[in-house]
Amino acid sequence: MTLIPPPQELLDAIVDELRLDQPSLTACCAASRLLRPRACKHLFRDVTVHPKSCQSLYRLVRSSRDIPRFILVLRVYGGEFAGSDQWAKDLAILFQALRNVKELRVHSMIWGSFLTKHKPSLHEALISMPITSLHLDRVCFSNSVELFSVLSQIRSLKRFSLGTFISSHSVSQLPLPSPAIPLMLRELTLDMENSAGVVQCLLSQAHPLIHLQNVEVLEVHGCSNYDVGTVRSIVMRCPSLEHLIFGQSHLCTSFKRTFLLQFDPSAALTLAGRNGTLDISRLKYLTVTILDCSTQLQWWVDMFLMLQCECQIEVITIVVEMRGWGNSPGSAAFFQAARWRALDRALTSPAKASLRKVVIKLSTLDYSVSEDLLEPFEGTIYRSCSSLREKGLLQVVT
Repeated sequence: MTLIPPPQELLDAIVDELRLDQPSLTACCAASRLLRPRACKHLFRDVTVHPKSCQSLYRLVRSSRDIPRFILVLRVYGGEFAGSDQWAKDLAILFQALRNVKELRVHSMIWGSFLTKHKPSLHEALISMPITSLHLDRVCFSNSVELFSVLSQIRSLKRFSLGTFISSHSVSQLPLPSPAIPLMLRELTLDMENSAGVVQCLLSQAHPLIHLQNVEVLEVHGCSNYDVGTVRSIVMRCPSLEHLIFGQSHLCTSFKRTFLLQFDPSAALTLAGRNGTLDISRLKYLTVTILDCSTQLQWWVDMFLMLQCECQIEVITIVVEMRGWGNSPGSAAFFQAARWRALDRALTSPAKASLRKVVIKLSTLDYSVSEDLLEPFEGTIYRSCSSLREKGLLQVVT
């Protein structure tokens, strides 16, 4: 008697449920040819390569016609081998074999003129990949202008993220390359703390290095009070911007400004100055991450209060990073109802009439936050933000 195999759609759905369980996916690949394609799709979707694994990955790619098309995200870690000849040759061959990669994440590598002159095959393989998303962290270029000159050669690029930028020379020490065709990006992520030189170059060059007019999503990390004016300048140059994301930052409120906002708003605006405020009135979405309630949450409350003009903003997401809770005295400030009532007042003013959702996301990650803290914290937010709750705008998620 021949057994009828179950429908392929059912088998695919079962494998999809195991997509985060690598040992089970590996077992599926070995167990059945019916499970193998779907399991391989999840196993090889996101692949990491480093000098010691490059050749073995290439042999695996050569052994199968299917695996190359499954690899959509490639993470490259150069490390201390970043300048070795054999590593560069192996990587160039691997890149040429992977024609379906959409996202490339490069860490700890030398690029720019060094790669162009000494390892041209690797440079050509990099810029010819059909990627739409590129993330660079601790990647070395001669200067920030050279970075954009290289990026402009990747014409399919739509999303660019820059972490720590390493420059071997200042812009003034090297002749500037001829103006490249500016990038047509839709999403841009910048580390204000570790790539400040790139940001200044982006704003100061006579010819545009990126068509900021097309940027729809801007994400900034490591922003301090001194960087607010710079972020404001970038936002003003992005007429298509819809979503501004503030990652972990060093923003800190001015207690004098907070005091003045209660009694003399015009004096508070004067104190903040043009470079101390953000024009977020044109945005549709705003996402902010806070680590401290007494300074960072209050900074945003003050910012919302200073926005007197009508805002188009529809969704505000506040991510609370619950790091070190229970051990840090600062965590007690999050339970102070007055701070959340101030946020409630700031977001229910007539200027915020377009607002349709406020999401407070409690991010515990691996901080081992006790449920004994989570439930009272949620209760504090719901009770304090009564106006947002009554309008059906408030959502607290964990």
